[in-house]
Amino acid sequence: MVSTTQTTKTHRPDRAARAAARRARNTSTIPMHEFLHYTPDSGKLSITLDFATSRSPFHQTTLEKSLINTLPMYAIDASNINLEMTFKIPHMDVSTKNNVRHQVLTNVVKELNKFKHFDSLHFVLAIERYSFDQLKPASAIYGLDYTDWTFEVREWGTVTQVKIGSGLDRQLKARFQLGNGIMRGSEVENGEQWDWTGWMANHIWAWSLFVSLLWSFSEIRSF
Repeated sequence: MVSTTQTTKTHRPDRAARAAARRARNTSTIPMHEFLHYTPDSGKLSITLDFATSRSPFHQTTLEKSLINTLPMYAIDASNINLEMTFKIPHMDVSTKNNVRHQVLTNVVKELNKFKHFDSLHFVLAIERYSFDQLKPASAIYGLDYTDWTFEVREWGTVTQVKIGSGLDRQLKARFQLGNGIMRGSEVENGEQWDWTGWMANHIWAWSLFVSLLWSFSEIRSF
């Protein structure tokens, strides 16, 4: 015979079930989003920055803006994050969209930094064929405050874990640091690549100002 105490304990929902039910209630009214999928049982939030599907510029921009508005609604109940960026075949993609894509990921990272806590965070680059130029926007992931995130590249069904100190890790991290003005000279000397063309493109206004001032100075001296 099972005692009353044992019976009560047996039929009492365990902590995991109660937590899952609470998460389900809390997130039940959150609007659905094409880039988001949430599983209350595990508290897993999958975020897919889909740059592979062809959409009108207006539709793509609308999705990206609404994503940033929706993410904060999961800040308490999502603790396991899977963040994925998907890309077209490089020759069918448009590299001029890199700055916009970088900003989209930057905005996502800023929102994730406001989340209550993480049990895990996994970052995935899903590509058809490797092209570093196409992957440059992914450097924004290094703005995460959470440091125990993992990273992998999926290329035609092949999964490669990106380890700390690997070539891709160093290149993307260097781009992030350069873009935020925190790259040290020693890091450049130790093999990090300085993208001069990218730097000049982002600072063309400074060069224009410098040339204008130099021209003005030479005009003054000619008098």
